[in-house]
Amino acid sequence: MRRIVSFDGHPAVVPNQVILSIRKRLAEIGELNYQVHRFKQGDRVAITAGPFRDLNAIFDESLSSQDRARVLVEFLGRWTPCQVSIDCLERVK
Repeated sequence: MRRIVSFDGHPAVVPNQVILSIRKRLAEIGELNYQVHRFKQGDRVAITAGPFRDLNAIFDESLSSQDRARVLVEFLGRWTPCQVSIDCLERVK
């Protein structure tokens, strides 16, 4: 669901300085060739580093404020949520 943020029925106003700051940051990210990971909930992924390395998992959600993701890893017949660096995930075909 998408909605416009509003107060008392009037759309919220975003100051130009905030918009310029966001645009500047996006430009910096582009200049660094930052690779945006696009995983959808339910995608099968492989964990490539860290304590869960070489395990397959199911992508649950991005925790973007920390560049981390929640994945579900099967342990002892149960799907267990774990947090990993999003850079350590690779889509399984």
